Amino acid sequence: MKSDSSEGVATPKQSFPSFHGFQHSPVQQYPGYTVPTGGTFFPGAHHNIFQKPIFAEKYTNNTYNYNYAYPHTGPSVVNLLLQRSMPGAELDSFERSRNLPRCLEGTRETLINEIGTWMVDRNHDRSMLWLYGPAGVGKSAVAQTLGEWAEKSGVLGAAIFLSDSPSRNDLSRLFVSVAHQLARRDVQYSVRVAEKLLADGGLLTKDLGTQFRKLIVEPLSVLVPSEKKLLVIIDGLDESTGEEEQQQVLQLIGGALASSQPLPIRWMICSRPEPYLRQRISEFETRCKWVEVPMDSGDIDVFVRIGFRWIVSIYPDAIGPNETWPDDGDIGVIVSASSGLFVYASTIVKFIEDRDIAAPKEQLEIAREFIECGSSQMNPLKALDELYSRILLRVHPNHLSTTLQLLGTCALFPQLPALELANLLNISQEKFYAALRRVHSVVHVPPPDKAAVDHLDFFHSSFIEFLRVSSRSQNFFLDARVIRYNFVEACFRALGKTKLLYAKSLPWQPSRPNSVSLAHRILAYTANHVWSACTSIDDLSGHPLLDTILDFNFTRLEFVESKLPARQLRYFVQWLISQMERSGRNSIVQWNEVKTPLFVRHIQLSMYVQWA
Repeated sequence: MKSDSSEGVATPKQSFPSFHGFQHSPVQQYPGYTVPTGGTFFPGAHHNIFQKPIFAEKYTNNTYNYNYAYPHTGPSVVNLLLQRSMPGAELDSFERSRNLPRCLEGTRETLINEIGTWMVDRNHDRSMLWLYGPAGVGKSAVAQTLGEWAEKSGVLGAAIFLSDSPSRNDLSRLFVSVAHQLARRDVQYSVRVAEKLLADGGLLTKDLGTQFRKLIVEPLSVLVPSEKKLLVIIDGLDESTGEEEQQQVLQLIGGALASSQPLPIRWMICSRPEPYLRQRISEFETRCKWVEVPMDSGDIDVFVRIGFRWIVSIYPDAIGPNETWPDDGDIGVIVSASSGLFVYASTIVKFIEDRDIAAPKEQLEIAREFIECGSSQMNPLKALDELYSRILLRVHPNHLSTTLQLLGTCALFPQLPALELANLLNISQEKFYAALRRVHSVVHVPPPDKAAVDHLDFFHSSFIEFLRVSSRSQNFFLDARVIRYNFVEACFRALGKTKLLYAKSLPWQPSRPNSVSLAHRILAYTANHVWSACTSIDDLSGHPLLDTILDFNFTRLEFVESKLPARQLRYFVQWLISQMERSGRNSIVQWNEVKTPLFVRHIQLSMYVQWA
């Protein structure tokens, strides 16, 4: 519909598209109202021009102005919804077009085919799909590709792409945005929504539950579905503001899935595997299909090669037509470093393409140096660093030091199950999960029922590399010295107790195995690894950790003597003597060991310290 705002004239030549294959129930009738013969207000009329029309019915002494969904000079229902929707969150928005994520041909084929089959299978018993995966794995690209496919196939109802941008993270506008896109596709749906707006002028600012019921459930419930269901995509739910609001969105959708009158739409929710979202979705797991986005190096190889072909095409003056650039070695380095993480490969390719610098060969050399040596004159992963920083900014300041200690211990020392790690560092179950609550998109955190056997695991090595370089991570820098100090102190604290006493003191008491068995495993771990952790520290002069070690009762080691590594203990003794000399202390160290052909049967270390 086109209108002349200066004249207030509109022509009824607009053809509103209807829901693909949908049929509509009869127009709602009010007391004293009948639908005109032929189903229109003006039978036989055509080529009319209306000057400021008002369609009204008289109901007792009141007049209702049906000034919507028909040609008029005021804002249509679509425009009313547009004013309260999220700008730039649409599938084809200009705001997203500059860096639009999209799966390239030949990538993610299995995943897209699986979800595409679900989209068009009317008999599928699950009307919601959760697409999840680590940060940077390519969820938005999959959502964009499927949204475009659904649009061409006539099954797209709405697509909302959320982000941490202030203009695209307000969930109070989510269902308004969905309604806006649905209303653009069907005039009868827009009529139903307009009825709701007439009845409640403040509907667009109401709470999420009211908006969902009045804008989504009730208008769609009066539409009779055909063989196709429309798809509603909500991408990046975890990036919007308000954890409670995110959960409420899922709760509302989940409740609609359980209704005896199912809606003629399907929901596709895309997010990182945040624990609170996983928990909420699991409440209606039988009605939701779970699909994880895999980290596929094969797809990365295709992506990188296509990216380089594009770079060659835009720099004909720098790269000759017969020149073989880049070579397979260059591509292999990037693919290997990416390890299936699309955002890593994408960031490197964009760095090489950089049109401001316009030197792709030089940029590739810088990227290779960075990947192979860990540093270079420029940071090719600046965009990736910004992503990691945004994730860590969500960690509460009260938990940040615990978060970094847990991550750092996993990065610097041999892995051990989450339950043992937490107890070694004297961290309770509650504090453990609170500290890691915001990093599930970059670290696998086992749930409590698997904490006794499963350990923390980084989805990609680039995250820990980011943390270990202060110029990149800045406020989130992982100081290896502090991590080592805390680890060594925790080990000596554990070794200083008997097994039974240590078992009683564990802050995270297990259900299985029993606490004594758990204490035994932790003590065995510390007895094996604390010595090499000590020798990795250069200088303890003036640090209280040296006193902790010197005050330790080494006769306690007889309880874990079978786990003591003889070679590491020798290095430790030499290291400790040097540390004492640096601090100006004299020592007498007696080292006795009795060996058997198989192993060291007994190691006894007695230490006598004399202060200088």
